[in-house]
Amino acid sequence: MPEVVHSQLSAALKKGFPSKRPSLYLIHGQAALVAQARELLVAHLLAGASRDLCCEGMEGLLENVPEALERMNTYAMTADPTIVLFKDAKLFESEGDDAEARLDHLMRAIEKGFPGDHFLVITVNAKVPKNRKFYKAVNSHGLIVDCNVPTGDRKADKAVQETVLKGILNEVLGQAGKRMAPRLFARLQELTGFDPVVFRDNLRKLVDYSGRREEIVEDDIAAVLRRTKVDPLYALTNAVAERDVANALVLTDGLLGGEWHPLQIVTALANQVRKLLVAKDFTVSAEGRTWHAGIPYPQFQSGVMPAVQAYDGRIAQRIKDWSDTPPSTEGEGKKKAGAKPNTDLALATGSASAYPVFQTLAKSAKYGRGELIQALERLSVADMLLKSSDQNPGLVLRTTIMAICAGQQEQSTP
Repeated sequence: MPEVVHSQLSAALKKGFPSKRPSLYLIHGQAALVAQARELLVAHLLAGASRDLCCEGMEGLLENVPEALERMNTYAMTADPTIVLFKDAKLFESEGDDAEARLDHLMRAIEKGFPGDHFLVITVNAKVPKNRKFYKAVNSHGLIVDCNVPTGDRKADKAVQETVLKGILNEVLGQAGKRMAPRLFARLQELTGFDPVVFRDNLRKLVDYSGRREEIVEDDIAAVLRRTKVDPLYALTNAVAERDVANALVLTDGLLGGEWHPLQIVTALANQVRKLLVAKDFTVSAEGRTWHAGIPYPQFQSGVMPAVQAYDGRIAQRIKDWSDTPPSTEGEGKKKAGAKPNTDLALATGSASAYPVFQTLAKSAKYGRGELIQALERLSVADMLLKSSDQNPGLVLRTTIMAICAGQQEQSTP
């Protein structure tokens, strides 16, 4: 079956297939486009059926292959489809006889086929080489969706990248009922680079910031967007705050490949979690009664930001009172004069713009207080392991990030 480019997937699904619909799909390439194609495909396969009842997802590790195949070969009690999502598959990263045996098991199952209305959707956030036996097996028995985008600087490469980003632009602005002058698209590209995840996130920030205005203007971009292209560490901490584990892992690999020190990454993540914890504390404070998830940005500016400043003032005064308390015994020395107040517990931290505070509060809603405390504990353990053990730094970071993003919802508190 011929490979389908991601931009042609919608048309291909509408057109249908020459024979019966395939039960196997491989979506590989750029992570954001893979996620977009996956959602489009799943919606098509569900055909109105309940996603919660019919769609099961699992991490795409080789050790999970037997479980995925067991689910694929289990007959449903209803006529609804069964969809198994094998997400961010790591099929070629493990070595040894056991890994090879599991991959062979998967390919034999592909060649044998699956029950009707059972669909296995495998996603890989990288390019799968066409000379792999696995690729050839899928191409013979299923549909491959190519979400790869050239990353070079040739004119043809740039044209493809621009087409992808313009598609995201039209989608986000269309959903929000907004417009933007064409000349500002180049400015967005300059600030973001070719990173569809960050580009989409930046557009959503602009939509929020512009409030009720129908047009996003250059001043909005200047106020909201700054460092995403030149600061991949910021992009990582933002992905963790959003609980976007797939993007966070991709960014982590990029940072390690770019020779960032693992301890720098742990420190940045700890700072982000502390910010979210302060934001969470504000939401349960007396001042935080003005805040609720989904509040429009203009209303936040007028109603919530003064409460944030009042909260920061109260906390700062409490810290000052503690520091002004005289020593309990003589000989502890006099308190040093002129010490600067600690701003770690301030939510606004003297920011000239309310928008970063708005974003931090919105992200804090994705975690419970208990989860954030547990995240700091996990990062402390990671810091210790990186300093005192021979464990692979990439493995330590990836395991920690996955644990933080997964969290423990049942143990969390508001």
